[in-house]
Amino acid sequence: DFRKQASFYLNSGLVVVDLRLAGSIKHVLSNFNTRAIVETAPREYIVNAHREPSVNKINTLTNDPGQTGIPLFLHCFGSDSTTLSLNYLSNLVKDIKESIWAPMDHQFIRFRRDGSCRTYFVGKDFLKFTFLDSTNIALVGDAQLFLYDVPSQKLREVLIKGIPVKFKDAVNQIYVSKNGVIWIAALDGLHQINLKEGTYRLIGEAEGFQNNRIMCIDEDERGRLWIGSYGGGLYIYNPATSELLNVDKKKGLSNNIVIGILSDDMGVRWLSTYSGITLLTSEGEVFSRLYTEDGLSTNEFNRYSYYKSQTGELIFGSIKGINVLQPEGIKAQLDELGSPRVYLTGLTYFDPKLDSLVNKINWSLSVETIKLPASHRSIQLHFALSNLLRHSENNFAYKLEGPDIKKPMDWIYIGAINQLNLQNLPPGKYNILIRGCDFRGNWTAVPLVIPIQAAEIFYKQSWFFLLSGGIILALALIWFQQQKRRRRRLQQELLHRTKEIMSTRDQLVAQEKLASLGQLTAGIAHEIKNPLNFVNNFALDSSVLTDRFLVELEKVKSEIEADRYDRIVHYLAEMKQNALDINSSGSTADRIVRSMMDHARGTSDKKQLLDLNHLIQENTHLAISGFGAIHSDFFTDLTEKFDPKMPQIYASPLNVSRAILNILNNACYALYMKQQQDPQFKPTLQIQSLATKGRALIKIRDNGLGISPDIVNKVFTPFFTTKPTGEGNTGLGLSICFDIIVSEHGGQLHVESEPGVFTEFMIELPISGNVA
Repeated sequence: DFRKQASFYLNSGLVVVDLRLAGSIKHVLSNFNTRAIVETAPREYIVNAHREPSVNKINTLTNDPGQTGIPLFLHCFGSDSTTLSLNYLSNLVKDIKESIWAPMDHQFIRFRRDGSCRTYFVGKDFLKFTFLDSTNIALVGDAQLFLYDVPSQKLREVLIKGIPVKFKDAVNQIYVSKNGVIWIAALDGLHQINLKEGTYRLIGEAEGFQNNRIMCIDEDERGRLWIGSYGGGLYIYNPATSELLNVDKKKGLSNNIVIGILSDDMGVRWLSTYSGITLLTSEGEVFSRLYTEDGLSTNEFNRYSYYKSQTGELIFGSIKGINVLQPEGIKAQLDELGSPRVYLTGLTYFDPKLDSLVNKINWSLSVETIKLPASHRSIQLHFALSNLLRHSENNFAYKLEGPDIKKPMDWIYIGAINQLNLQNLPPGKYNILIRGCDFRGNWTAVPLVIPIQAAEIFYKQSWFFLLSGGIILALALIWFQQQKRRRRRLQQELLHRTKEIMSTRDQLVAQEKLASLGQLTAGIAHEIKNPLNFVNNFALDSSVLTDRFLVELEKVKSEIEADRYDRIVHYLAEMKQNALDINSSGSTADRIVRSMMDHARGTSDKKQLLDLNHLIQENTHLAISGFGAIHSDFFTDLTEKFDPKMPQIYASPLNVSRAILNILNNACYALYMKQQQDPQFKPTLQIQSLATKGRALIKIRDNGLGISPDIVNKVFTPFFTTKPTGEGNTGLGLSICFDIIVSEHGGQLHVESEPGVFTEFMIELPISGNVA
């Protein structure tokens, strides 16, 4: 057929046979277990095999699969030529001069294809090594990393910050990347050694590796490391970004034991495993697999046995000899096979129209949109691949994709299971995508698309939100009407309390007047006290001077007429008495002034623990009710938000109430004046309390006239007012508030305002105080 498959219809059923890939795979040394491989000339190789002698020369053009190869004879062990046998795990490495190096008996042996050779003493038993440059070799001996200098034949250990680099398990490969960093694949993890920077790092599970047993390493053109592991599949690791991608059997790998990695000229990676060869794109996508049915000598390949020739051939050693692959020829034949397709064979879901489960059986590449109710967002799918060859090895993957899938999904690999049972699917419109791969690892180019429209639970849908919003709005209107009725009832009740409120108002006004008088008295007393002290002091000095004058006068008494002398003494006595009388009256005046100043200072109410939220609420309603009683057409919306975690504070309840009432009266006045100017205006008063960082915060905000920026800094000045004359204002209300909050209680009082928009007073009081 078009897929180059032959179908046989037998009595027992249908048999489908695939055609083997032709002319692109060749076998050499098929009867031997082969290991290390190195090229000596075009299509001529030296191979280390499990035989005696182990090192043989082969030619991929002339050797037949069953031939044994030609033993390599060397001429450096005396006068006679001798064959070479190496440990089956040994490396074979070619240097830049086309010489081949191998480890043997604590030394290096360097030889060429003509049999000429030379030995270099090392002094340690080792198997794995690689050239760092033309004269330096990195090798692992006694589970430790060493550097070997070829000209001097000196061996020295690698020390990183004075510590030798050692390995807890077997080393499989030493690899030098393009930037000179040494990477060592070992069964205890991936080791990174930077000799230039003097750093060492062991990479493993912490970086995302699920398997630490590293077998082989290869670097691609982008600097990424392709790392084969024993049991964990393939890892693609970017040292620059630490990004890690894992490819395993679920993603199409033929086997999770990867022991060889080669890249062809087009960047396709060929991975040898314990079960065939897998081909991957440069992005790590599996696109085919090769097995014995395709022409391989075996499915089980060996460690340390892979090589890319100068002509582009890929050589893989196995338990049944050498497999020589022509990559471009193989890929061309694989491309002719085409990509398989995945079909939907059955689906089961709940149909809300039928109110029952629906089970459909079909064989199609597409399906109409499936609508799922919110209570049954689940579906069961059955599918199959258009591949009848080794169909038990078909693999599948799925994901959800669409505008209602907020987070992009990666493919979820489900192995050979050809059905999905998806429960609790997300609501919205999206597609279920299903793809599959055949036994070769060839994934479908076009996934199966199953459109889904899953309903949301009713209380999460838009119509429910609209309905809920309507109900809330209706309840709000009902509540508003109730508040209006309640306001009317309160106004009627307030009429009976008018006298009490007016009395309270008169007291507040009187307190403001007294406060004003106190400020005035304190100022006058202060101005009087200084000249009064001057008068008292000079009166006393005059009395003393009179006494001194009498003493001096007594000395010249004989020179003055007696009558005249008596008159002078009499005058001086009267002057002294006048001075004493002045001093006595001045002292009396000083005591009066001192009393006036003491009285002007006033005394605060006794402090106590009080419930601030209750105090605010009580004074708020008192202020609004009192203002409404005077101005019957006044009303305002009140919003109260009290902090339930507000503790009791230590303060004077009378004075704090006085400050809050003053601010609230001003707020009501601003709202009322704006209401008189604009009948459409809706007054709003917001009260909030908040406990924060050991302080109690009170916010009083109105949307009234506001305060001009020119005078906002003057509102706490005594006798400053913006109200018209004759309305009972003294200009002391906010000044008294400032004294109570700041001076008496150690708090803060701030104001913010925007003319015509809002005014907000913020009172801060310390929560704790001296409770003694």
